[in-house]
Order: sequence, then structure tokens, then C-alpha cells
Amino acid sequence: MEPFDLRVIPPTAQRGILSTLPARDRRLTGARSRSGYRSNVASGPAGGLRGRRASQWWVIAMALAVIGAIAIADAATTAVLAPAVVAGPFLVAVFDDGPTTAFVGALAVVAAAVSLGLQDISGTQQAADVAVVAIGAVAATLVAARRTRREAELQAARPEIDLARRLKLALDAGRMGSWSWDMRTNAVDWDDLLEPLFGVEPGTFEKTFEAWKQTLHPEDRERMLETVEKAVAAGAQFRMDHRTIWPDGSVHWIEGRGEAVFDAAGNVIGATGVAIDIDDRHRADLERATLLASEREARRAAERSMAALTHLQDVTLGLSGASTVDEIADLILEHGISALGARTGYFATVDTEQQTLVMRSQVGYPPNLIDQYRFVEVSASLPAPEVLRTGNPMFVESPVDGVARYPHFPRDDMHGAFVVYPLFVDGTPGGVIALGFDESRHFPDEDRAFIGAVMEACAQALQRALLFEAEQTVQDRLRLLLHASERLAALDDPDTQLQVAADIAADRIGRWATIQLFDGRGALQRVAVSHADRDRVAELEQLLALDLDGGVTSREVIESGRPVLLPRTPATTQPVELSDDVRLIVERVGWRSGIVAPMIAGGRCVGVLTIGDDRPVRLGHVHLEVAMDLGRRSASAYERARLLRSEQELAASALRESQAQLEAEHRLVALLQSSILPDALPNVPGLEFAACYHPAESGIEVGGDWYDAFDVDGGGIVIVIGDVAGHGIAAATLMGRVRNAARAFAVEDPDPGTLLRRLDRVLRVLEDEAMVTAIASHFDPTTRVLSWARAGHPPALVCTGERTEFLDSIGGTPLGAMATEYQVAQHELEPGALLVLFTDGLVERRSAPIDDGLAWLAQRVAATPDADLEVLCEALLDERYSGRPSLDDICVIAMRVQK
Repeated sequence: MEPFDLRVIPPTAQRGILSTLPARDRRLTGARSRSGYRSNVASGPAGGLRGRRASQWWVIAMALAVIGAIAIADAATTAVLAPAVVAGPFLVAVFDDGPTTAFVGALAVVAAAVSLGLQDISGTQQAADVAVVAIGAVAATLVAARRTRREAELQAARPEIDLARRLKLALDAGRMGSWSWDMRTNAVDWDDLLEPLFGVEPGTFEKTFEAWKQTLHPEDRERMLETVEKAVAAGAQFRMDHRTIWPDGSVHWIEGRGEAVFDAAGNVIGATGVAIDIDDRHRADLERATLLASEREARRAAERSMAALTHLQDVTLGLSGASTVDEIADLILEHGISALGARTGYFATVDTEQQTLVMRSQVGYPPNLIDQYRFVEVSASLPAPEVLRTGNPMFVESPVDGVARYPHFPRDDMHGAFVVYPLFVDGTPGGVIALGFDESRHFPDEDRAFIGAVMEACAQALQRALLFEAEQTVQDRLRLLLHASERLAALDDPDTQLQVAADIAADRIGRWATIQLFDGRGALQRVAVSHADRDRVAELEQLLALDLDGGVTSREVIESGRPVLLPRTPATTQPVELSDDVRLIVERVGWRSGIVAPMIAGGRCVGVLTIGDDRPVRLGHVHLEVAMDLGRRSASAYERARLLRSEQELAASALRESQAQLEAEHRLVALLQSSILPDALPNVPGLEFAACYHPAESGIEVGGDWYDAFDVDGGGIVIVIGDVAGHGIAAATLMGRVRNAARAFAVEDPDPGTLLRRLDRVLRVLEDEAMVTAIASHFDPTTRVLSWARAGHPPALVCTGERTEFLDSIGGTPLGAMATEYQVAQHELEPGALLVLFTDGLVERRSAPIDDGLAWLAQRVAATPDADLEVLCEALLDERYSGRPSLDDICVIAMRVQK
């Protein structure tokens, strides 16, 4: 078993370890190791001293024994005495230190002297032998001392050697090399490990500062030298990663670390440090950075995709709520600019009739550019028309790119970049969107795909809006024509009809309109002028009075019978230069396009309808058809109204004559009716009577309402009230006959039922189809009993002051309706009781049931039960429930039993 080497183990730890070893192994710790170095293991200072003394005495004893043996054996042979004695110290010098060897040498000299003294030491040979022994002893002592010193130096350097060995292992494992630089000689010293890091063959490095500089990558050289110079100047440490170029041209990464070196005076004389191969680390860092960059890029891409999706959803959601093209235009720019980060933009649609692009909405452009490019020909050599013609989007990424594409076009200082994109409707470009950006920018595939998605959403919205607009146009056309027909049909005055037609055209088709008709001499005369802004009518009339085209267009329309579409303003169609004042009027009135449509009635052109408009989308064939329809309807309505006016004038004349005849008849009937009604009511003690009659206020015919009250033989009062169906002389005549028959029949028999039955038979004899409602009553003042019968008439009202009720317990059919019997009922009238009989004109109203009128009458009479009967009857007529004017005659007769 080899001995343990415990030089680097602390004494306490050594004792602990040794205490665990067997005795045999503990003894072995004092032997030499294979390396030849003695172990310093001991149990303390005393133990070490005792061990060393024991070793010395053992060596001395062995040496003395050898010397003595040799001396005794060779006492007679002096020739070998000195060498033999000298061998002793040298033997001790091999195993022990200098003092021990010197001690043994001294003994060897003494022994040699004694040996020789036994002989004869005075001889020269013997003295020489003793000298030889002494010199050998001294030499052995020096040898032992030198060996001991070298062993001590080696033992002291052993930790550093071990550290150097471990450092070399670490440098090898970490791919490091050390270097030093002497600023005084500009020499650079590399160790053996450093040269491979720079790709230099061992021993070929020139060992100069310039040679080291040439190994640095050109892009890192200045930075590395600056770092070293700053560290040396500051006397500090430095660290820097840099690249080096190997002789084969490959690039490798090195981590350089160093610090300044000072002399005894504290001056910097150079630097020293290490270089570390960090190719693998840099490659790993690069991979991590690449992965991190990829992850970040993926995250950014995901965020961009999410933001793009959000913007796209916002665009789609915003556009989903729009229905018209104008709403779509505003929303397209709002969401498109927001989603793509643009600064300006415009949206234009195609006017297929005019072959122009019409700007519908814009953001961020000055007014002069808007006016200049509001209408652009499809054939123009400009970005938007080109995109429209090709159907391919355009991406201009810089002003230089724009000038290269359109050298004839002025340099665009507003935009660093812009995009023009077509919007397809049913596979055909129906519009374009242009978006401008402040700075020049590149449009990668990802951005182009997103822009395409946004534009696709805009195109779908545009297509939906165009379909909706077309449907709305048809519906608006139908509504307009229906509205025009209704308004024109409701008017009788021809002049008013023409003005209404012009108003409709100005409000619903264009911004202004005028109508011209042929006068009696065959010339056109302006009969109606209208503007959507009524405050502009005077300016419009002033402009029309100038007759800018001399009536050429109107004559062309009248002669051909076909409408004319005016795509230009009068300022652009006139060969004569217009004054600034006229141009200002044209601008204020609003005239960008116009329509001149014939007004045809019965196959004959009676005039022309002219409509003007200033909106971006010019009036087209759809508007022209509406104008034609409106012109036809207006002309037909005008002709009908003109004919109707003639007929009305004739009818008015006939009506006046008929009115005079009717008024004369009315006076005759009123006279007849007033002659039939009783001149006076009965004068009976204990009773009060009052009655009144009011003819109808609507119409000129008099009705057949009547009443009567008279005494009969045997006592009692007969009260009758009735209403003959119909009006006029026939009704008044029949009323007189029925009243006279009632008086005659009551004289014979005042029973109400008998009276009504006999009147029914008479009525059927006199008039087969006549019908009369009536109430017949008989009151006995002595018994205060009222007997009554009813033939389809409203019930009588009885008011006692505390109670108000209608006598409706029995009823019957009207007279003339084939009745056979009429029941009779009785009711006692207590003193103070009030009886009111009336015709239906008092309580009937067409808008309410008759029960509401009866309730009103009961409430009105109950409120003033003690009022004068004349006053009460007049009040009922003045405040009648039927309202004014009265549509029917009204009769009221009242009787009060005095208290």
C-alpha cells in the first residue's frame, strides 16, 4: 500500500484522518512518496522533533558501526582506511541533513585519527589519510546541506506546482491561454495554449504587439485597442469579446481579459491576462439570440396579426352598419386610415355613363386639389385611373418611385408613399381607394396581404351599398312619383300644380328646377322656378333670365320629344366668356350637371322641365327617366286641372243658379213648417209648458221634426213629439198630415197606444215607404198620472230634483213599420216633476253612441231642475250635445207639475 500524501490537508484534518488509519498504515505515512518527497505528518512539534532525533541516532549508529568495522578490519591496511572511513559521512548525507552528516563526519575523522594513531600518525601518508577523511566529511556535509535545502525548496514550491498543474488543467479544459505584454520592448509573450486559440502553429507567433494586432478582426480592432489603452492608462482591468481571423481566413470569437502590470515604482510597464475561446459560447449565444429574435419576431408577428385581425374586425363591423355609398365612403376612409396608419386618403367610384372617377370622400387634402381631381377621366394617365383600368393595386414606396412611374406628374410633396387599390364589384372595378403615408415605406407581403384583406372588406361593403342604393333608387323613384301623383291630384289650380312639380324636382331629383310652357302665341314662358334652398330662388331666376344657351336646348327637346342630359355647367358650354359675377351665381346656385325633359300630355309637348344639380355624382340616365315620368305626370295633371278649372267655372255658374232655387225652396219649407207647429201651448192651472224648434244648420233643406200639446175632452193634456224621416217639402208636408191626424184621433180617444196604432195605419195609407218616430202621452192633472207609448223615438226624461230617469221601460217600432200594437205605460209625476220630450237631433253625434248624449241631457237637466222652462229649452239648444253646425232639426217640449 502506497503512503498518503497529506501535504495540503490542515493539521487538524490530518490528525482526524490519521486517527482512522490502522497502525501499519500510520507507520507508512512517514515513508517517502514515489515522488521522493517526505511527508510532514506528525502529531505536533514535539513528535516531529523526536522522530527526527530517532532517525539521526539510527543513522549515526549505523555510520559508526560501519566506520568501526572498517577501521578494525583494515587496521593493518592503511591504504584503504581513508576511503572506507569517508564512506560513512557520505552514506549519512544520502539519508539525512547537514548537521547530522557533519556530526558523523567529525566522528569519522576522529575514528580515522584513532585508527592511524594506533599506527604511526606522524608519517606523511597517515596525515594525508586523515586529511582525506576530514575533506570527505566536509564534502558529505555540504552535499547533505545542499540536498536538504533543495528538498526544502521543492517542498515549499510543491503547492505552487500543484496549483500550476491544476491551472494548466483548467486552461486546457476552458480553452484558455495566457499572455503578457511588455510596453518597454513592445514584446508579447504567449504560452503554448494561446497559439492554438489564434490558429497559429506552435512556435510561429512573432511575439510582437503588431503581430497580435493583425490577428484581430478589422471591425473589432479599433474597439479592442481603445479598450486596452484605456485600461493601461487607468491601471485597471479590462474585458472584451472580440473576433480574430485565423490564417485560413476563418473568424473565431475570443474573450480577452487582462490587467495592468506595474514596476516597483508603481509605473505601468505592460499588461498581462488570458484569452478564452468563446466560439461555442458565442455560437450558443447567437443561437439563443436567434431563437429569442425568432420568438420575439413570432410574438410581434402574432401581435401584428392580432392587431390586424382586430382592425379588420373593426373595419368589417363598422362597414356592416353602413347602407349608402356615401356612408361607406366615410367609413372606408375612417377605418382604412386608422388600420393602416395612413395620413391622407380618398375614395372614388366609377361613373360608367360619363367614364369618370368621381371622388366621393377624402381626408387630408387641400381644397384646390379636391376641386382639381373631383372628376377624373378613366383614360387619364394617373394612378387611380391606371389601377381602375388594370385592376391591379399600386404600391408607390417613395417619391423617387412616384416620379419614375409618372415623370409628367408633379412631384408629390405630401406623401412619402401611397397605395392605390381597386374595389371590385361583381368582378369589375367599381371604385378605388388611395391612402397616403408621411414617410417612405416598404410594403412587405404581410402588409400587402393585410391591405388586401381590408380592401376586400371595403369592396364587399361597396357592393352591398351599391345594391342597396340601386334598390333605394328604384324605391325612391316609385315613392317620388307616387308622392308627386298624390300632391298633384290633390290640387285643382294649374299654376299651383306646376310650382309643386318644380318643388318636387328641386327637392328630390336635383338642387333646382324650372318649368316652361307654351303661351297662347306659341312661345315658351317660364311659369315655375324652385330651389332646394329657397333663399337661392332669386339668384336662380336671375341666372335663368340670362338665357345662356339662347333656348337651343329647350327647342331641341321640344322638337325631338326626347330628354337631354347636360354633363357640363353653362360656364363650360358657352362660347362667350362669362363674367365673374355670373360665374359666382352659377357656383352659388349649384350647376354641375342638368336635365332638360319634355312635358308631354296626350301625345303633345306642352313645355319643358329643366333640373340642375351640383352634387359629385352627376345626374344620369336613372335621374333622366324619373324626370321624364315627373314631366309626364305634371303635364297630365296640368291639363286635367286646366280642364277642371273650365268645368268648375261652368259648374260654379250652374251651382249659383241652383243655390238660388234651393234657398227659395228652403224659405218656402221653413214657412210651411212654422205654419204647422202650434202657435201656443195649453194653459192649464198647475202646469207649465215650454217648447222650441231649431232647424238644421247644415244644408238648405228643412227636416220633419214636430211637436204638439193640446187639451182633450174629459180633461187631460195630450203631448206628442215626432220625427219624419227625410228632409224637404215632402217631409214637411207629411209632418203636417201626421200632426193633424194626431189631433183628430186624440179627440176621439186620447189613449197613447190607440193613437199610435191609428197613426201607423194612416201613414201606410198616405205614404207606403214613409217612416215616423214618435212619443204619444196623456197626462191627467187630477191624478198626476202620465200614460205614454213609444214608436222608435228616444225616451222622455223625468226629473224630480232628486232623481232623473228616462221613461224607456217599453218601446215599439217606428210608425209605418207594420206595427200591430203599441204598449202603454204609466208614471206618476209628483209635484215639481219636470217632463222633457225631444227629437234625436239634440242628443245624437256621429262620433259617439246615443247613450252618451242621453247621459249628457240627464246631467244637464238635473243641474237646473227649477230653472224657467223657456230658459231651459233655449239652453239645451244653445249647448246641445250634437255640436255645431247642427246636421238635423231639433224639437224640445217641456212640462212641469207645479208644487
